[in-house]
Amino acid sequence: MPDKCTITFKCEGRLFPVQYRSDGGITSPSEVGIVDWRVRGETKKNFLENQPLTFLNTSTGTSQQVVLAVQLDSDVGDNSTLELSLNQRVDSPKSNKAYVYRMDTSFSTASGVESGLEKKTLRYAITDTVEVFVNGVKQELGPVGLGTYDIYNGVALVPPNTIVFNPIIALSGTTQVDVIVSATSATIQSTLTFNRNADDESRLTTGSWENVSHVERFNGVTWQKWYLFTLDLRDATQLSLNTIMTATASAIINGTINAPASRMMMLMARQPYSILDRYTNFVVPLTTLTFERDYLKHFAVNGKAVLYVTETAKEAVYPSLRVIKFNVEKTIQKIIPGIVDQIVVDTSVIVGPDA
Repeated sequence: MPDKCTITFKCEGRLFPVQYRSDGGITSPSEVGIVDWRVRGETKKNFLENQPLTFLNTSTGTSQQVVLAVQLDSDVGDNSTLELSLNQRVDSPKSNKAYVYRMDTSFSTASGVESGLEKKTLRYAITDTVEVFVNGVKQELGPVGLGTYDIYNGVALVPPNTIVFNPIIALSGTTQVDVIVSATSATIQSTLTFNRNADDESRLTTGSWENVSHVERFNGVTWQKWYLFTLDLRDATQLSLNTIMTATASAIINGTINAPASRMMMLMARQPYSILDRYTNFVVPLTTLTFERDYLKHFAVNGKAVLYVTETAKEAVYPSLRVIKFNVEKTIQKIIPGIVDQIVVDTSVIVGPDA
């Protein structure tokens, strides 16, 4: 049994074996209360960002309904419309260049000809994305603070094509600095028109939220009313396939009312889209969407266009949303076939009595 840690960072105790195995299968789960190992110097935030993304289908009905809940200061009519603009980028690998610098002494900048075999000279534009790694650990972009760096943006007091570190990096031995410069993809805008939910008997059985006028969400003081607007994705022909999207800062209701993105959230449901399949314990706020991590993804599955969202974009709601309906829903008196391969999404909030 080793007396000292050899790979863990800031170890608080002695290493001990958890389980002995004679095969190369999946390792046993970690002990409760013990933080999993990660690269030395890597923060928990960066560690989580490096995990693979999983996606949720935004469809809430058989017509691939996408449902938005909007908080407004005044009531709106049944014939109201909401125009939401989305920023679109092609979902393809970015063109990038990598530069390697090796420093034997303390340093505060990285620029010029690299130490790599190709001897490239560091070049980046204001619109490029610049990522910096020191000994494999990703650094944060910022003018001040430990483990940060700054780049030229046309205004900052940093020379062009130069990386400036704050503070000076002084590590023993040779320090390797990797700089990744990625070209920013072109962004276009597309406008989607959502229609206010109405008491339409022909649509009642087509989606989980069709019979819902609005939902109420508790803000810590009172219950706030959020009106529902629906779009049939199959009619959204202006969206290009194989693109990722984020929402703009606001939407327009009835051509005049400005609805900020901070007051809009996407509601979700699972198949087979019955009245029992509404998710009332989590939503997807539009303000959390970014091209770097959480975004909408439009692509084709089995020849049909779908709109997915990253699972990390969801936000737990407690207490659960209160659903205000147009009509009293009929009691379900027959078995509804489920979807065998569907994953039911949970949140981090557990509601109910303990054991």
